[in-house]
Amino acid sequence: MKKLLILLLLPLSILAQKQAVIHITTDQYPTETYWTLFADSLYGDTICNVPAGYYTSPYTTYTDTCYINDSITDITFLMRDTYGDGMNGSYYVSICGDTVINYATPNFQSGIYSNRQVPNCLPPPPPPPPGACVPTVVNINLDQYPEETSWDIKDSLGNVVFSGGTYPNVPDYQPQFKFKCLPVGELTFTIYDTYGDGIAGSLWGGQDGSYYVMQCGDTVVYGTVANFGNDTSHVWYADTCIPPPPVYGCMDDDYVEYNPLATIDDSSCVTLKIYGCIDSTMFNYDSLANTMEDIDSCGYTLILHDLVGNGWVGTRLEIWQDADTLEFLMDQQVFNQSFDLGLYAPAKVYAKLFVSQQAQHTALECGFTLLNPFGDTTISIQPPFIVPFKTYESTTYCGNICEEKVYGCMDSIAFNYVDSANTALPCYYYPGCISPAYLEYHIDTTNGYYTDINIQDSCVTLAVFGCTDSLALNYDSLANTNNGSCIAVVEGCMDINAYNYNIEANTNDSLSCLYAANCITGPGNPYWLNDPCYAWVISVDDYCCENEWDTICQATYNYCEGTWIGPAPQRYKNKKLVAITDMLGRPVKDINRKILIYIYDDGSTEKYYYIND
Repeated sequence: MKKLLILLLLPLSILAQKQAVIHITTDQYPTETYWTLFADSLYGDTICNVPAGYYTSPYTTYTDTCYINDSITDITFLMRDTYGDGMNGSYYVSICGDTVINYATPNFQSGIYSNRQVPNCLPPPPPPPPGACVPTVVNINLDQYPEETSWDIKDSLGNVVFSGGTYPNVPDYQPQFKFKCLPVGELTFTIYDTYGDGIAGSLWGGQDGSYYVMQCGDTVVYGTVANFGNDTSHVWYADTCIPPPPVYGCMDDDYVEYNPLATIDDSSCVTLKIYGCIDSTMFNYDSLANTMEDIDSCGYTLILHDLVGNGWVGTRLEIWQDADTLEFLMDQQVFNQSFDLGLYAPAKVYAKLFVSQQAQHTALECGFTLLNPFGDTTISIQPPFIVPFKTYESTTYCGNICEEKVYGCMDSIAFNYVDSANTALPCYYYPGCISPAYLEYHIDTTNGYYTDINIQDSCVTLAVFGCTDSLALNYDSLANTNNGSCIAVVEGCMDINAYNYNIEANTNDSLSCLYAANCITGPGNPYWLNDPCYAWVISVDDYCCENEWDTICQATYNYCEGTWIGPAPQRYKNKKLVAITDMLGRPVKDINRKILIYIYDDGSTEKYYYIND
């Protein structure tokens, strides 16, 4: 809003007067704010004012204009609040285009006043020559001594066609932008410093300034050498702006071929954008997508820094995107104070530190850091390196819709279930000791529990394999894990010469061995050779073995066994001796002290050993 206030207390003519512009940004209670501009002091004449209730819209910028008589050399501006809690808005006053009062974050209760000298307004420059002119922007980035800096632009005849400064009533470092359409031809830009150190604020512990002149989108003067002494000049030829050549391309940003620099559509838009995750390593990769779908907004963290830790007074940080602007200040006496804010992405974000005149000497204590949700730094200016009124910019990033693959078992009843998994890995259901080298594994399998995933510290005792059956032939008292090698005990006669030799026996039962006498009656009939009486009978009576087992044989056996009553049985038979042989079967005669075999006609034989002394 712009309003023109001309008070009847002063002459109505605006000749020989200076223009004063009052800029007010209201807070949430605009009707409480009012002000008065006095000549000289608070007791001087009222130049102009607005009453309480004049401003009605909250958070709105108003611009009011009035005029100061040339005879007035000092003014006092009084800002008031009817409620007595000050204002959360801002205000500044400019005279002849120079800002003389600037309160970005005013700090008062009922009222605050500022006394300033009225600057000497330069006469208006001569009108530009007829014909074409060149739109020009002059940017002066001041150092901490703005009252020393001024500049002008002259044509080839030495006429001043544009000028500005000095700047005694602006905050240190505040950038100045001046706009004008200048004549075509040779022009000279000259910047001046009354002290003789240029705008090299770093010589005195501050920040260097700089200056630029721009025409037709090009920078024609680069003022990056701050220590230029009392003055320095730059000459260039200003010509009418030549339109840039056309750039052909796709001008529809819904297509992959979109060229943001294009000025003429050449029908090259072919491929319609399909948004999605185009990273093939991600879980939600979309093979049909050709354009990454970014997240369009997210929460950022802003950290304000204070080198001394006493908070900010008269200083604020503005962060903006497009038409959305947020203001921040440190209202706590700390070194760092954090704020949460939402930003669009991907998009440019801008930040600028505004410093009021009373806070210009402590601006270097300030700084800020802007972090995205991933903890990455988007912008960070640490004290004492911040430059007030300088615009810092970067590009926001909130990530994209791609989801990382989270590997794990996706069966909720499994032992290794991962509730956040989106990409399957094998599931396991039976935890325990999985190594067959340990006893615990075999205990589980013996009980029908088959482990499929190992658990730390579940394998403790090494397995000792062997037969663990104490009744088995090969029982191993040191074994703790049966390997199926147990051999059952098989008792039997293991003498290969025995009649009942058991080839399958592994444990000898010598008492069970039966030996045959190889007699005519057959094995074990009537007795086995194990029987000592049987062996004695057939040794003393060949007939019993070689012919038959008759009653004489049995009676002799009973005699040996002790069950025969009477004298020992004798076998009597008339038989005729037909031959006598030695042990080799050679015929001999009776020989003393030799074993002789008597052969009878009945086929029987007798052994004799004679000793005749």
